[in-house]
Amino acid sequence: MSDQYRWELREVLGCPFLRVLAPKGAEKTFLDKFAEKRQNREVAVYVAKTLQQVVRDGIARSLTVGRIKRLKGNIVEVKAQGTVIRCLAYCSTGGLMLVLLSVERTHQGSGNMHPLIEEAERKAAIVEALIDEGKEG
Repeated sequence: MSDQYRWELREVLGCPFLRVLAPKGAEKTFLDKFAEKRQNREVAVYVAKTLQQVVRDGIARSLTVGRIKRLKGNIVEVKAQGTVIRCLAYCSTGGLMLVLLSVERTHQGSGNMHPLIEEAERKAAIVEALIDEGKEG
């Protein structure tokens, strides 16, 4: 059984172009679990505000103003200002959909980003397969 059959895409903030990759049938996404931790609550508010700005302005404008930074190929970082949080996401070709892949408590000076990007690339392959098959939530 292929990995993509264990995953699904769910809408975030009621926006059709903003999704999160979640295990199929799971009650909560990684974003929900991250926000539930007491030490992450304040940061989760910053992340939510940033995502609301992306929804308001669109993906293309968010890339232009630096709210979203392209890291490698279709892997991007959603930058929550004033935090040490990295939100890695998949940005579809043409910027029509943004799928959140992980939230990491780290910052630019903390070390090597390559392991995070490699994990994001593995998840991005699953996202592309789900989009191709039309199994988006």
